Amino acid sequence: MIATGAKAITPPIKGVERESVFTLRNIGDMNRIKAFINEAFPKSAAIIGTGFIGLEVCENLKRLGIDVTLIERLPQVTPGLDSDMAVYVQEHIEKNGVAVHINTTATEITDNGVLLSDGKEIKADMVLISAGVRPNTELAKTAGVELGIAGA
Repeated sequence: MIATGAKAITPPIKGVERESVFTLRNIGDMNRIKAFINEAFPKSAAIIGTGFIGLEVCENLKRLGIDVTLIERLPQVTPGLDSDMAVYVQEHIEKNGVAVHINTTATEITDNGVLLSDGKEIKADMVLISAGVRPNTELAKTAGVELGIAGA
């Protein structure tokens, strides 16, 4: 067994290289996000992906007084839950002042926010990409280990 961990998935969205765009996988990522918040004082944030990490960050940003918008390409938030339960999660999120956009994808991150595939533009001073993780397989590849269909 080779257990080298995972890295955050960064979808091919124009603008992901901006300084105001983050992923959260480790303490270093968290420190960069915290430093940005302390230095730039963002008033709004968009979170692309509504898995557990995206929702945890959403809650913490709201507690800091930052307006948050969630963007999910699937037809429900919290893809790991059954759809009948996800409805209640979305209701709770929205009741707490978070905008939710489902069934849409981010196509570009601009100076002002995020452009969506449905034509909407979401204002955001910062963006968190929380689209899941992919296993680190470079060591196994280099060693000549046969990888599975999904690349792990």
